[in-house]
Amino acid sequence: MIHACHHEQDIFKMGGLKKLPITFLTFTLGVAAIIGTPGLAGFFSKDAILYLAYANNKPVFLLLAFTAVVTAFYMIRMWKIVFLGESRGEGAQHAHENGLVLTAPLLVLAVLAVASGYGFVYSKLAGSYSALIPHAHGSDHMVILVTSIAVLVIGAGAAFVFYPSKGSDQLALKAPGAFAGLSLLKESFDLLNDYYIRKVQQRFAMLLNFLEQIFLSGLIVRGLAGIVGLFGMGARALHVGSLHAYVYWFLIGVVLLWAFAVGLF
Repeated sequence: MIHACHHEQDIFKMGGLKKLPITFLTFTLGVAAIIGTPGLAGFFSKDAILYLAYANNKPVFLLLAFTAVVTAFYMIRMWKIVFLGESRGEGAQHAHENGLVLTAPLLVLAVLAVASGYGFVYSKLAGSYSALIPHAHGSDHMVILVTSIAVLVIGAGAAFVFYPSKGSDQLALKAPGAFAGLSLLKESFDLLNDYYIRKVQQRFAMLLNFLEQIFLSGLIVRGLAGIVGLFGMGARALHVGSLHAYVYWFLIGVVLLWAFAVGLF
């Protein structure tokens, strides 16, 4: 979508992108799978995750159910703002369908979003790992099924009702306090990340660079190079250009080889 809208990244400056049939279809299938629409791959994977949490840790199960609501909410929010309504920005007004290089992967992923949740497909894709996927049985199956559909309806329905296809964030208009709090929370992560990079990561990198310059490049690389150079200078000194000297060196070598052979050293 960013490429189709000439590198526009603000979803509130998009809108009306359902005119891009391939992108709209594949994106819609992807959204439907991610929010756990029954029959699609995301529905089966979400059920497996929820069941695993339900069987082992109920608080984690409740937390995952809540995150599933949030996922359905923000995915439908994005889908509705981006694709429905009128084109709001210059990039969206002149948006074009992408070429085969970008649309072909979308088509492949759309097919997998529809089909890969079924056993005869994922068993081929995952091989022996497919046997590790948990399946709910009995009353647990009904609990997971009802929970899965409920979180889908609540999250997606809330997004449909709360967010019209307009060029403004309804949360900022209807709940400015909550929007300010979420914006502050978002900025706090950026500030924390910047602080970590400047105060920890960058200084650690400088320390590693110092050690590399002193020990690796200095003592090891340059030191070994100096030792090799000294041996080279010594070896060159032995080449005096006199046949008599070379005979002496040969005899000394023979004596040393004999001494080594008889075990003197």
